[in-house]
Amino acid sequence: YILDPNTPACQPCPPGLSCDGTNETVPLVEGSVWEPLGMIMKLRDCPAGYHLYEGESSVILEPTVQQCKPCPPGFQCLNPPCFEECTPCGPGTFKANSYPQPCTPCPYSTWNDKTGSASADDCTPCFPGGVTTSAGSASMSECRCPLRLYPTGDAANPECVLCPVGAICLSDGSCALNNPGLVCPDGQPVGEWEFTGPGGQPELVSCPAGYERKSTQSSPPVSNALQECHKCLTSQFIVNSNSDTCTACPAGLVCDGSTGMSPRLPGSTWEIQGSDIVLTGCPDGYVVYSAGGVSAQECQLCPAGTECRGAGCEECVPCPAGTYKDRPG
Repeated sequence: YILDPNTPACQPCPPGLSCDGTNETVPLVEGSVWEPLGMIMKLRDCPAGYHLYEGESSVILEPTVQQCKPCPPGFQCLNPPCFEECTPCGPGTFKANSYPQPCTPCPYSTWNDKTGSASADDCTPCFPGGVTTSAGSASMSECRCPLRLYPTGDAANPECVLCPVGAICLSDGSCALNNPGLVCPDGQPVGEWEFTGPGGQPELVSCPAGYERKSTQSSPPVSNALQECHKCLTSQFIVNSNSDTCTACPAGLVCDGSTGMSPRLPGSTWEIQGSDIVLTGCPDGYVVYSAGGVSAQECQLCPAGTECRGAGCEECVPCPAGTYKDRPG
């Protein structure tokens, strides 16, 4: 090309232009900007995705090599002009070709902590069962177990496994073992959990009042997946949530599912003894009945012709000579 035909100064056409031997030139890359500079055409700007190249020297212009070069694999140019070089792909992304395109985010459920990645192979899959909430994750810490799953194993090689039934949060379906503090977001009682033993297996170690602990260490034990704090019915009682079981309320009591109790017969006395609630006394005219076990305990009326005196009376005896009783009581 020649910008001024009155001067004998034909210039070699640079790779970034199409020339026809006159002063007419056409940029080969759409969006590139060229301007006359003396007797040459000067490349001023390249569009996004291209590196403005004007020679190997950073101080000396080489007019014959000027061009907009696509960023190489692993590099991009988002804020042109990129003069000296394109910028490396950031963590969580890659670029596998020399096309003028931005770096591509790593797919969902993968992560990449490297810069300048030139291959999708640098996007590492999450641990077994793990997922990410978005594409372009830059760290394994962004991998999480989905709903109803939780991570087990060591920190470097976790694995998502099924959440124990007692750790599933009913409000959102999440697993409390996968939440900060091992709790449910709405405060649903799930008990206290610890990760113990090889592989960090979850162990339900404590339940709140009114719940029976069912764990791998309880009696009888249950599997990991079936561990839970089982809520006792209001027709039951439990003294120690971590060692006792939900037990049917004695016939002579009204229970609340925990240790709360209200005698059905005024004047009867009850005590907590170990894991049981025991009937310790009845008012006159009643006998302590416990032949059917804890759940059968109640104060029963003495039949006609018998009596029972004293709070701890356990047997109705015949009325003494000279007396009678014609009705129960």
